[in-house]
Amino acid sequence: MFAGFGKAAAEMVTGHSTVDALRILHHELQQQLQQHQSHGRVKVDWIRFLHHGNAYSLLHWTSVMVIIICCLLLVIAFAAEDNR
Repeated sequence: MFAGFGKAAAEMVTGHSTVDALRILHHELQQQLQQHQSHGRVKVDWIRFLHHGNAYSLLHWTSVMVIIICCLLLVIAFAAEDNR
């Protein structure tokens, strides 16, 4: 394999054997496939980000309700102001 390069070139070659590389590739592909399949499940449960028990949520359902009520009151106040 390294007939013309000597012993130093043969020692420089590092890496995985073909069997090891294919085993690692197979394992990584399985992990990626599992992540992709579990990602589809997350799309179905997208509404969970509004739950008040979710620590990662910045906008809970209670905050959304307050914002909607404030917007409705603002529209009502604007409409009432136009009538005067």
